[in-house]
Parts: sequence; structure tokens; C-alpha cells
Amino acid sequence: MANTGNNVIVAVAGAGKTEEVTRLILNEDGKKRICFLTYTRRNQREEADRLAAKTTSLGNVDVMGWIAFLLNEIVRPYIRVLFCDVKIEGLTKRRPPEYVQRATGVERFITSTGNVWAEHLPQLAVKVIEASKDAPIRRLESIYDSIYIDEAQDLCGNDYVVIEHLLRSNIKVCLVADPRQSSITTSTLDKKYKNKIGVNLLALYRDYERRGICSLRSMNKTHRCSQVLATFSDSLFPPLMGFEKTVSALTERNEHEGLYLISKKQIEEYASFYSAIVLRWNKRAKVGNVPEVANFGECKGMTRNHVVVVSTKPIQQFLTEAKYLEVNSMCKFYVASTRAKHSLAIAVDDPEATLDKLRMAHPEWLDEGIEFSVWEKLK
Repeated sequence: MANTGNNVIVAVAGAGKTEEVTRLILNEDGKKRICFLTYTRRNQREEADRLAAKTTSLGNVDVMGWIAFLLNEIVRPYIRVLFCDVKIEGLTKRRPPEYVQRATGVERFITSTGNVWAEHLPQLAVKVIEASKDAPIRRLESIYDSIYIDEAQDLCGNDYVVIEHLLRSNIKVCLVADPRQSSITTSTLDKKYKNKIGVNLLALYRDYERRGICSLRSMNKTHRCSQVLATFSDSLFPPLMGFEKTVSALTERNEHEGLYLISKKQIEEYASFYSAIVLRWNKRAKVGNVPEVANFGECKGMTRNHVVVVSTKPIQQFLTEAKYLEVNSMCKFYVASTRAKHSLAIAVDDPEATLDKLRMAHPEWLDEGIEFSVWEKLK
């Protein structure tokens, strides 16, 4: 029977979701046995440091990565229930060749040298759970009282089948996610729930709530972005996706605030004057000698007063034709836009023409408080 204390927390950018996980863990009974899971190594280190700074001991909290959890806590102890003559040596992150992807037996999951294909690890974990009649879940029930899973938007496919087994266990499970910041998946070959991963995870979470295996909670208050930047970032996603509107809790003011269009020729001047970080799709976008530059995929977790986003063709089409970006690009643009506290400048080829088309393409923005200005070159 599912633990009725299960929670899924859906947070907006800048809501402080990892800090909320820390608070929840620290509020647990000191005798409770807790596991904190996250996909990225950086988050594992940060959470261990954060907990260590606030507690005298981490004796009741295990911090580990999702991949290590699947391999060491689910697959390795019970692999011989599924494949009786197999010994697991480790993990390989190489992309499986075509013949492995077509295979259905042990060769689909494990190399001849005993290494598990990382791409197929979540599916293997599900098969082990099912073949052993939930033995790994019962083992985890004997070890942990609570499991916290941070950055859950970066999990996909069979990862969520494992999570469903956990949600139906006696362990209290808490997932924390911002589906709009989804950029990493544990398996590009895993097609399970392919229409309910990444930015579409909200539909899956609502289904969990309807099934009575968790409660859904929203953290829609950002402590990073001003209201106009938060509202613009919300507009990147179609309303039918069902995300709550972001509310800004930022009270700090700055002499340079708002939304701007600048020429790509002005990037160096603008960024230098405002000490702005320049965010671009990849290194092919030339930005000149600027104080700080990063690719979209590298900026998650950053906070800066002023941000320049170098537009791509899809971003330009969103601004001037109201054409939504492809899902992965939409999420990356959202991450880039929500790094800013006070101002966001989008670098385009022709700011004046873009502004005219933008106002025709998005007449609703003025009512929502989203107003762009063309930045005037410094005298």
C-alpha cells in the first residue's frame, strides 16, 4: 500500500527547491533513515555540503546519484534472479550498438565483460524488480524511512516505473522537480512514457495524484526574477501545458530593469556596461570580448543581475511570429531567461523591426505587463 505521505513538489525557477528539500530533511525525526537522490554529481556534492553545514552528523542521511542507486541498490543485489550466471562489474556509458538495442536477452543489458549499459539501466532495474516480485523495494523498506529525489525533471521513461514502485511502498517518497527546466535525460533510448517526460511531466504527476499515490504541491514563487521577467518566462510555454503563473518575491531594485532588444552588434558594449552574462546556444555564436559567457546548457543554477540571450532562428520566430519553440529548445530558453534578476536583453539582428513584429504577434503581452524596449546605444 502506498505511503500517504508521498509528495511531488513542482517548483518554478528560483523557488529554492533544493533548499526546500534540505529543510524537509532537517525537519525529519533524527532517528529516521533518509536517502537523498539526484541525477547530477554537482547536486550530490552541494546537498551533502548543505546538510553537513546545518547538522552535526550525516549519519542518518545517505546522499547518492540516481544511476548509482539503480545499479547498487536495485540491480546488483538481485541480478541473478533475472540472469542466473551474471556478475556485474560496473557500468558503461557508451551508446549501445544497434545489435544491442535490438536484443531482448542479457546482451541487451550487460556487456560480455559484465558492465551494464547505462542507457538500458532503468529498464533493467524494472525487470529485476518485477522478476524478484518487488524484493529490491522490500529491501529498501528495511533500510530507509524516507527517500527524497531532487531534479526529478531530468529522469525519464523507466526511471518513473521504478519511482512508481517506490510510491506504492511503505517508504515516504518526495520528488522535487521543475519540468520547465528539463534538459537532461537518463536515457535517450528509453521510450516509456515518451509523451509524459520533461516539460510534460506535470501530466504524469497529476495522474499519480488521481491514483492516490502522492499529493501534488506547487512552489510558484520565485526569489530570483522580477515579476516582468517571470511573466515573460512563463509565456514561453503554451497555456494548455497547465503551469501555474509565477509570482515574484523579489523586493530588491536595480537602476537597470526590464526587457530589452539589442542588436547582435551591441552585445559587447551592452554586456560590458552592465556586467551582464551572455548566454548563447553554442560556441558558434560569436559575442566578442564580454565579461562572462556561457552556453544555454551550462547555465542552470546561475543567478545574475543582468543577462543577454543571443537569439536563434526559433527564438526570433517565437518573438515575431508567436511560434512556440521545440520542447527541448523551449526549456533551454526558459533556463537562460530565468537566470536574470533585473534585466533580460535579447540580441537580434534588427531590434526595431523585431519590436514592431513582436507587438503584432503578441498583443496580449501588454495586458500581462510584458513590454520590450529597444536599448539605445550609449552616447
